[in-house]
Amino acid sequence: MILTLLFGVLLGFTSYYLLQKYQTRSSDYSTPAKVTSPEANKGQLLRQNSQSLLKKRRQQIKVVCLTGGPCAGKTTALATLSEKLRERGIRVFTIPECCTMIFGNGVSIDTPRMTREDNMKFQTTLSRFIMNQEDRFIELAEIGNTPTVILCDRGVIDNKAYIDLQSWNEIMEKNGWDESQIRNERYDLVIHMVTAADGAEKYYMQNNEARYESPEEAREKDRKTREAWEGHPRLFVVDNNFSTFEEKVQKVSSIVIDFLGLKSPIKPTKKYILAEKGSIPSLPDGIKVEKSFIEETYLLSEEKNTEIKLVKKGFKDNFFYQIQLEYSEEGKKPVALRNYISVREYNALYETRDHSRTKVKRLRQIFLWKEVALKLDTILNIKGGFSILSVNANVNINELGISKLFPLEREITDPKEISSSELSKQKKTYWRSLSGVEKL
Repeated sequence: MILTLLFGVLLGFTSYYLLQKYQTRSSDYSTPAKVTSPEANKGQLLRQNSQSLLKKRRQQIKVVCLTGGPCAGKTTALATLSEKLRERGIRVFTIPECCTMIFGNGVSIDTPRMTREDNMKFQTTLSRFIMNQEDRFIELAEIGNTPTVILCDRGVIDNKAYIDLQSWNEIMEKNGWDESQIRNERYDLVIHMVTAADGAEKYYMQNNEARYESPEEAREKDRKTREAWEGHPRLFVVDNNFSTFEEKVQKVSSIVIDFLGLKSPIKPTKKYILAEKGSIPSLPDGIKVEKSFIEETYLLSEEKNTEIKLVKKGFKDNFFYQIQLEYSEEGKKPVALRNYISVREYNALYETRDHSRTKVKRLRQIFLWKEVALKLDTILNIKGGFSILSVNANVNINELGISKLFPLEREITDPKEISSSELSKQKKTYWRSLSGVEKL
């Protein structure tokens, strides 16, 4: 029962369910009628304000939109991508999917019975809501003059896939909006993830009680959404021509990382146990360090070969929350899914934790040493406290002079040894007794 709930949270089923239940579309693709209205003046002002805001956007702020069909992996890709970017020192803001936010907070509209006019009003409201969110996030990103990537869970143009073309064009004209300006100028990069129902049918989770669409319906939704975004100068379509789901998610991350001009993700990596135990390693003065506390709590699971954990990550009073699920089939590589959740959802799910397992607490420090990105995890509350250094496998650690930073005890040859799953089965210690923790 709990696993069903968690699959719903992880796979982002809510957005697809609500898009189907609360949106309508027709096949009327006739020539748009000319419409004039006093509302056009308000729309023109809104467009001018948006354009002014977009012109003010500095080069270090990029807006990336992830879209796609049902069961495409978008939710997991967003969570994975945001984590990878943060590990590279990029500030990341995520804008949640509009329909999930609206209908998940009590809004109820019987859209199948709506008139054409009501549906146009509905789509107009959604579009305004999305644009307002995006504009406010851009304003927040301009504070602090810090490189920022804004990740959007769908965008304004997604609405075009859920209404007939004539009505959509009337909405654009009535509100004084320009579709190409919205599509091409609001979003620097658009990635469309193809539904699993198209090319990976055996993974399309039609048996999930939240996954109601047939494969045919999923493919149709996917097609209309992709066509709505056609014309964007940086539209990438990520299909299912991969051997694993992880490769598909990795492709999304690679597209964004290449677009931002960053180095390729730190994979594969080598990991080393530091010789120093029972303390938090100190770094030389002048090194810029991105610090975060990470708490991983395992939940009770009713399913065999399935682990579910909550992740709390941040620093000082600024935390975000995730739920992660990993399951494996015999002879196959484990599949990991993840999604961001609210603190309220985190607290509710925390009540179902597995008391037989230890909460894994770590301090993560990410920094550059001789132009090479290094990740240092200090396990705070297990085995008396120890640290793990992760480095790109292509880097020669001797040439890098790692020993000048930390004496290494040994290379880790079995990843399972330091996995959170295995660590959670160890006896905990009182982590605040570690040397150096008082300086955090």
